[in-house]
Amino acid sequence: MLGGIIFFVSGLTGERILEIYRQSVVKVSGPTYPITFNRSKNKMKELVRIYKMAASKLDRPPVVYFVSEGGNDEDDLIEEDAADVGGPLREFFYIAIETLMSCTNPHMFEGDYGHKVPVHSQQLVLQGLFKMAGQALAHAILHGKFYIVGLARPVVVFLETGCMETACSSVTMEDVPDLEVKKMLRDIMDADDEHVMKLQADDAVINLMIQCGVSASLLSKNNATEVAYECMIYQVVQKRFAELKQLRDGLNVLGLVQLLENHPKVSQEIFHSPDEAIVQFDVLKCRVKRDPCSPMGTYTDQAFQFLLQYLEETCQRESGMLRMVC
Repeated sequence: MLGGIIFFVSGLTGERILEIYRQSVVKVSGPTYPITFNRSKNKMKELVRIYKMAASKLDRPPVVYFVSEGGNDEDDLIEEDAADVGGPLREFFYIAIETLMSCTNPHMFEGDYGHKVPVHSQQLVLQGLFKMAGQALAHAILHGKFYIVGLARPVVVFLETGCMETACSSVTMEDVPDLEVKKMLRDIMDADDEHVMKLQADDAVINLMIQCGVSASLLSKNNATEVAYECMIYQVVQKRFAELKQLRDGLNVLGLVQLLENHPKVSQEIFHSPDEAIVQFDVLKCRVKRDPCSPMGTYTDQAFQFLLQYLEETCQRESGMLRMVC
């Protein structure tokens, strides 16, 4: 499937390559994949139910139905009155991505926005939840044309290449999710001779060096930067190798990883930094247009003005920018 397009798209943009690949993967003429999402239940459990055994169906066009429980009987479900012509599908993918990135039960990703890494958890790996997460992301990318925002750069590099060494080369202090560990590493890097002697006797620093398997047996002023770097790459990448590998395996459910390996420029269309996901109101206002086919009238005009007012008020909060997910 992938080999047929490798030699013919090298001169195209990443966006165009991704679109060609979507057309080659999605079976628009075959059966659809019905997805029923119960709003009344735990969102993560619903995603696990939908994706855990769905690998063979993810190339089919998804059709989403939202339901909720009506009454005391769990089997008494109320289906929302909405045809899936795009809206329910996009809402479902938004819920899926937001749940995976922000869920705390289980906690799957940690760290600041733009520096998120998979939580180190043998239990989640054994349950296959990171593979499920990768499948859900691939599904949203290829069927919903979503892009992924918030992952740490080393995570993106590993998903692109599968190379731990290459991922380690892009690690920064901001990618370390544990605040106490981050403070210790900054203390090590900034320490003068007197402070280094104190850190040498600090049990927390000694235990951190042992846990991270640093090459130096004793911290000194001369090796402080190297020790801090070795601890950083262990904390961000090396100890999370099983989680990262499983996430990458899931992302490849529709051959997406192979596409990234052969066409690295596609990555820019899939993984965005937080800055790339921010839209100024003046830019957004110019893009928002009325549907020329919709009937004109007082209510239509009011609804359009209310939308513009809402967007403007939203952009005035905090930094005055609207963060876009898709």
